[in-house]
Amino acid sequence: MTDASAWTAAGLREQDWLVELTRDQATELLTVTRQVADLKPTDIGRADFVLRLLGPVLADQVRELEHGRGFSVLRGLPVHGLEDAEVERMFIGLGVHLGRITAQTRTGEILNHVRDVGGDSTARGYTSRYGLPFHTDGTDLLALLCVTPAVSGGLSSVSSSVSVHNRILSERPELLGLLYKEYLYDKRGAQEEGESPYYANQIFGYFDGKLACRYYNRGRVESAQEVSGIALSPAERAALDLFEEFAASPELRLDVDLRAGDLMLIDNNVVLHSRTEFSDSESQRRHLMRLAVNPDRQRVFPEGFAKYREGYPVTSPVGTPK
Repeated sequence: MTDASAWTAAGLREQDWLVELTRDQATELLTVTRQVADLKPTDIGRADFVLRLLGPVLADQVRELEHGRGFSVLRGLPVHGLEDAEVERMFIGLGVHLGRITAQTRTGEILNHVRDVGGDSTARGYTSRYGLPFHTDGTDLLALLCVTPAVSGGLSSVSSSVSVHNRILSERPELLGLLYKEYLYDKRGAQEEGESPYYANQIFGYFDGKLACRYYNRGRVESAQEVSGIALSPAERAALDLFEEFAASPELRLDVDLRAGDLMLIDNNVVLHSRTEFSDSESQRRHLMRLAVNPDRQRVFPEGFAKYREGYPVTSPVGTPK
């Protein structure tokens, strides 16, 4: 595959993926955020959060995510000096322009705060300081807003899953077919009573002429062997190892040091993401906010593909345009 989504780190320039807000766009965003101060974040719709200057930019980014390289960074969101609740409204207001925001937990939370609250290396990644291997989320789009960067570390890295696919096809074609089969993931107790403690999802799929990728937590693949009683074969393990090796290779990965006010947008269909371990200080603690979004014209997959994320169904849309 040779379209724009099949990029390498060396082939990209910063101006290819970085969009800086103008002063007027930033002022508009702050003004509209203050106008919805009386609304609950989950009640904010497009009609409440009109962005005449910034709205077309967001629409362009959604098109670029799906039909271009699959990621971008918007720089200059006016988050400095705002309370968390104000930033949440701003972020959700932007999110409803990207598409339909979905729940990120079984209890229906739509916005996650990504910061170290003492989670260990097996906890969900947004609760700890540990590095995260390359993976995707369940929805088509992921939005990450940097409120405060780390003192050190915490780089946000991206890698083209299309380029990973191409490289495996070129160098180890005998393993590629194994990545089109389903792997089992441990739900780690997130299942409802009577549900299976694990779920299945293939890593690559080719639907309606487009490649799509969903690769979740490797640790859950490993622990699923115990709860399912089904062990990975040596060939399956080799395919996963190769996928992760190529995704993290210097030729493919791009490391981005997000600044306060940076909004990173990622299309999970074609781009993997990861994070390096980070350190905080008493006066500066890394803080990002995260939204999971399906665009208005989201991809349609066969039953079962990208159905689950972290053991719960990708459901509960909010942000329906009003």
